[in-house]
Amino acid sequence: SEQIVGTWRLESIYEEDTRGEEINQFGVAPTGLFMADRHGNFSFQIMSIDGRRYAAKGLSSTSMGTAGIVEAMHYFGTYAVNEQNHKLALHVEYCLFRSCDNTDRTAELKIRGDTLELISAIDTLPTGASYSRTVWKRVCCK
Repeated sequence: SEQIVGTWRLESIYEEDTRGEEINQFGVAPTGLFMADRHGNFSFQIMSIDGRRYAAKGLSSTSMGTAGIVEAMHYFGTYAVNEQNHKLALHVEYCLFRSCDNTDRTAELKIRGDTLELISAIDTLPTGASYSRTVWKRVCCK
């Protein structure tokens, strides 16, 4: 569990909907950070950098999460690592989408050197995906 501690930058993201089709919610080159500390706290952010479509479409931030529009995902809370089954359990305290506040998420966890991979297969993620795979590169502090 000490291996997860640090700051990780998003390298890639792949999401699928319930039909197994790829969802490209965050555009072609999203960016993000996943941060985990030694005390069991985490912060997770992914953001579109090619989008910024809200102003162009005349949409406000209250439109986020509707009609397939998701350009940012941010949440934080506490985490625990189950080293026996390689699972990461996240308790989301607060999320950009209030419906995700006080929820629990799990992901398969793989760490190889300075690469972290999270694979989630749950009912539905806040982005509408039913499957998500993110790859992160360590940028700071073990």
